[in-house]
Amino acid sequence: MEVSKYDIVMVSYQRWEYTRKTLEYLKERTKTPYRLILVDNCSDPQTQRWLLKYKEMGFIDHLIILERNYGIHMAKNYGLAFVRTTFRYYIDTDNDILVPDLEPDWLSRLVTLMDNNPEYGAIALQPQIMVGRGPVPETAPEVCPISHIGAYMRIMRIDLVKKVGGWKKIYNAKRNDEEKTICSKIYKEGFKVGVARDLRCWHLFGKNWGYPEDLKPEDHGHRPVWPPPEHYDKVRVDPKTWQPL
Repeated sequence: MEVSKYDIVMVSYQRWEYTRKTLEYLKERTKTPYRLILVDNCSDPQTQRWLLKYKEMGFIDHLIILERNYGIHMAKNYGLAFVRTTFRYYIDTDNDILVPDLEPDWLSRLVTLMDNNPEYGAIALQPQIMVGRGPVPETAPEVCPISHIGAYMRIMRIDLVKKVGGWKKIYNAKRNDEEKTICSKIYKEGFKVGVARDLRCWHLFGKNWGYPEDLKPEDHGHRPVWPPPEHYDKVRVDPKTWQPL
């Protein structure tokens, strides 16, 4: 009999090296049983071949390659449609997030945080840099409420996400609009969203974001001009826990 597994939904588009690292860290550093549902927004043929290879190698349980790029909103909804209700929660993530090496692992800790904080509809790992705000202080509660959180291995209540209708395509969207939209829906239902004070992750972005130069901003959800600050590439952290040094 198969052991029940938490579902993790990951959306990808191009950037194979980022996806590869995310998949490998996820498999190496997650002891809690999970099932990975990867939705690819019609990447180039070479990227698709690599995704199929990694599925054969056991890194991906369910691979959905869309026939064209429908945008991150639709891809997230595709993934949500495949999520099972074996558990109350599932994980929503981007393809550029490295998880920490912890015991117990990050997934079991996130589940515990959700169980202990029922007022939250979603809780994410804390990345090394959060655009627009500094790190969560050590004196903060174990879950720090903020206005919106990115898909940094974000644990979410399945019933709640489905109740609010998942993600909606917003035309002329600015960066992170899909995250602001889903989080605002969660707040309207009377729940909070926040980041874990003691659970870190590494967000794989840098000077070029890893996207092809000819890719339109609306294809990856970013503004036409969004240069990350230089210090993003200078943050020093423990490579196992991602805690700052």
